[in-house]
Amino acid sequence: MAHYVPSGRMERIFKTLLLGLLFIGFTYAQEEGSAELFLEEYSDDFQESFFEALTQKGIENYDRARDALLVAQSIKPENRAVMHELSKVYLQLKDYPNAETTSLDVLLLEPANPWFLEVYIKVLAVQGKPFETMAPAELRSHPEVGKNLVKVFYTHGQWALARKWLQELPQSDFKSDYTAKLDQMAPPKPSQGIATAPEVQATPKKENPMQAYTTQLENLLAQGKFKEAAQVSGEALELFPAQPYLYYAQGQALLQTGKPKEAVSYLKDGLDFLLEEGPLANKLYKTLGDAYTALGDQNKANTYFSKIIQ
Repeated sequence: MAHYVPSGRMERIFKTLLLGLLFIGFTYAQEEGSAELFLEEYSDDFQESFFEALTQKGIENYDRARDALLVAQSIKPENRAVMHELSKVYLQLKDYPNAETTSLDVLLLEPANPWFLEVYIKVLAVQGKPFETMAPAELRSHPEVGKNLVKVFYTHGQWALARKWLQELPQSDFKSDYTAKLDQMAPPKPSQGIATAPEVQATPKKENPMQAYTTQLENLLAQGKFKEAAQVSGEALELFPAQPYLYYAQGQALLQTGKPKEAVSYLKDGLDFLLEEGPLANKLYKTLGDAYTALGDQNKANTYFSKIIQ
C-alpha cells in the first residue's frame, strides 16, 4: 500500500494544481484502475472542501482551512489525507490537544507512514513530550516505526536521538547504513571504560559537514556577505534538504539582496522542517516578519512577529 505524500510547497502555488495533489494524496486508497473511477469514490462536496482547505492553508488562513477540513472529514471520517492535513493545521493554530489527537489517530491507521510520524513527533516536541513515554505501545513496538524515527531525527539533524533509536533496532543493513551515516555526521562519544595508552599520533577528527556549513553561513551573514551566503546555502541545501537553518540562511540572504518574495518561500519551508520551537524558530519568524514588511503586508508581518517567543 502506498503512503499519502503531503503536498508541501506545492500547496502555495496554484489552486489549479490541487487536483493533481489530490491524486498524489490519495494514492494509498486507489486500486488499479483509471483516475476517473478513482474520483468517483469522492463526492463533489468532499473534493470542494479538501481543495478549499489546501487553498486556505497555502495562504495561511488556518482557521478557514481547519473549517473546510472538518467539513471534508464529516464526509469521509477516516480519510487519512484529511486527518493528516488537519493535524498540521491544528499545529499551526497552536491547538495542541487536537493536533496531538488527530496526528496520533492517523498514525495509528498507518504506523509505517513517515510523514504521519513526523507530524506526531513535532506536536509532541512543541509540548515538551517525549515520544517514548507518550506513544502507545503498539507504535513503539511496530517494526517500521523504529526505522522511521531514525530517518526523521537523522533528516532533521538530531543525530543523538537518531542514534538512540538506532541502537534499539536489531542488526540489519538499515542499521549498518545509518550507523555509518551517523558516524560521519556525529561520531559517537568514547565510552568511559578502562583507560588505555594514548596513540603516538591521534587520528584527525572529521569535521561535521553540516556544522561546517552552519559556521560558514553564520560568518557570512554576520559580515554582510549576503550574495555569497545565498550561494553557499543553496549549495548546502542540495546536500541537506531538510535542515531548517539552511532555509533560514537562504531566506535571510535573499531578503537582504532585495528578494523578499523568494525569501518568504524559503523561510516557510524552514518552518516546515522544524521539530520544535526555539532560537531558530524565532529567527525564522523575525525574518518572515521583515520579509512581509518589505512586501508591504504588515498584517502578515505582525502575525509572524507575534510568534516570537521572548
